[in-house]
Amino acid sequence: MSGRHKAALILTALGCVVLLAGATLHVIEGYPRVVSGGTGSNLSPGLQSAFRTVFLLVGWDWILAGIIVLIGSFSATKLGKAIVLICGLSLLGHTAIMVHFLGWFVGAQMIFAAGLLVICGGALLQPASA
Repeated sequence: MSGRHKAALILTALGCVVLLAGATLHVIEGYPRVVSGGTGSNLSPGLQSAFRTVFLLVGWDWILAGIIVLIGSFSATKLGKAIVLICGLSLLGHTAIMVHFLGWFVGAQMIFAAGLLVICGGALLQPASA
C-alpha cells in the first residue's frame, strides 16, 4: 500500500469520525431538546412530529453517509473513489444549506470539516486496479 493510499484512508477515516461524532451529538444531545422545546411551543402536533422526524432523519443520514464513505474507501472497488467524493460533496451541500438557514455554528463547522476531510481523502484514493 502506497503512502498516498494510506493518507487517503486516514483522511477519510478522520472525516467519518468527525461526521459520526456530529451525528451522535445531533441525535443524543439535540433530540431531547427538540422534543422538550416542541412540547412547550405553540406548534401544532403535526408540525412537532415533523420537526422531530426531520431532526432524527438528518442524524441518521449522516451516520449512513459515514458508513458508505468507510465502505467506499476501505473496499477495493472501482467505484470507491467516486462514491467517497459524491458523499463528500453531499456533506458540503448539507453545510451550505445549514449555514443558509441556521447560520455558522459548531454543527455546521463539524459537517464542513467532515466534508473537506472526506473530499481530500477521496481525491487521494487510488483506483482499485492500481
